[in-house]
Amino acid sequence: MAARELRYAYFEQLRHDLSAQAVCVAHHQDDSVETILMNLLRGTGLEGLAGIKPRNGYIVRPLLCINRQEIEAWLAELGQKYVTDSTNLVADVIRNQLRLNVIPQLRNVMPSAISNILATAQHLSEAKRVYDAALHNIVEKLNNDHSIAISKLLDQPSPECVLFEWLSPVGFNSATIEQIAQRLAVVQAGRQWLSETHQLIVHAGRLVLCERQAERPTMRFPEPGLYIYDETEHFRISLSKEKSILRHPKACCLDAKKVQFPLTLRPVLPGDRFQPFGMRGSKLVCDFLTDRKVSIVEKHRQLVLTDANGNILWLVDHRPDGRFTIDSETHQMLLIQHDISL
Repeated sequence: MAARELRYAYFEQLRHDLSAQAVCVAHHQDDSVETILMNLLRGTGLEGLAGIKPRNGYIVRPLLCINRQEIEAWLAELGQKYVTDSTNLVADVIRNQLRLNVIPQLRNVMPSAISNILATAQHLSEAKRVYDAALHNIVEKLNNDHSIAISKLLDQPSPECVLFEWLSPVGFNSATIEQIAQRLAVVQAGRQWLSETHQLIVHAGRLVLCERQAERPTMRFPEPGLYIYDETEHFRISLSKEKSILRHPKACCLDAKKVQFPLTLRPVLPGDRFQPFGMRGSKLVCDFLTDRKVSIVEKHRQLVLTDANGNILWLVDHRPDGRFTIDSETHQMLLIQHDISL
């Protein structure tokens, strides 16, 4: 496989350098049968049973319509010599074992075995075109803003096939998709699965697909000042004798006497609670965000600011905790601004 990848990378570089339209390789019918049998032994889907494709991107295979015996007969007629790769004559790897041992036995059992296998592969290739079109239409119908209702997915003849059509293009492998399909009926909100580039999250009875976000870092604020959280987000913490409330979603006004440094800016954790300003009693942060119809993606990016004792002071960009806001006895205000013009 390593040699194959290097070989095709070299071919592609040559094609690019020469401005060629395609790279022709010499796979023939026997190669396709070997590939079908290998895939069958490994446990494959329709794609693997359809054999080698005549075209795959810039790779074309013009000899797939004939077999090795026909190619050798044609070369003999021309008097053209050819070279046999000696490594193909040793029954060590799976392909060679199939070529040297299994396929000759299949011909002994039934002389037309190879042509029948190829005919079956052609039938499966045509069936796959119908299958792919139907699955694509189902996904298009179910998919609403990169999410699918679990109840509607369970109504399909094969939820796993629908999931594979939807998720495999963004890196989810067969084992993960099978696991998701098996747990659809009992999966709990907040459950998530990851590929290299995307995450699938269970939210409000739906599977929500989004690009995978880097985990948001935790940052400590030891004292008032200007802090750069990342390239786009900044926090300014300042003290003021004024007690006027800055009514802006990205600003938080607290009683400096009630706040103990150092402060910590971090992502929301499961079970986080606070007392939203203007409300009595505490509330789970996740429930508060749900009531405000915050999307599941934004929930995963939500930040909170806590004091030295771990108390949530501010659900950033949403609501301060009422226990720490200014009142008639406040002498000094702590003003926290997020991403305000600096």
